[in-house]
Amino acid sequence: LVMVELPKVCAPLSHVRSRSDAMYAIYPGQGARFAKHIDNTVEDGRRLTLLCYLNPNWKRAHGGALRLFPPSGPPVDVY
Repeated sequence: LVMVELPKVCAPLSHVRSRSDAMYAIYPGQGARFAKHIDNTVEDGRRLTLLCYLNPNWKRAHGGALRLFPPSGPPVDVY
């Protein structure tokens, strides 16, 4: 579904044809987080990172944003 629908709204991802192995993580809350990192240091062609929250009744106030660090400018939180 993602690989079919995403190119319709994001042209730079229209060349995505396959997927790589998934990473699975569970965090207990109360400020738990994944350490700041670069997703694709080996430049193997990966272009897309997908986060999926499966918490029933999740609200933005619970936290859980993806924090992006652009080359210039302040960090950007994506919910």
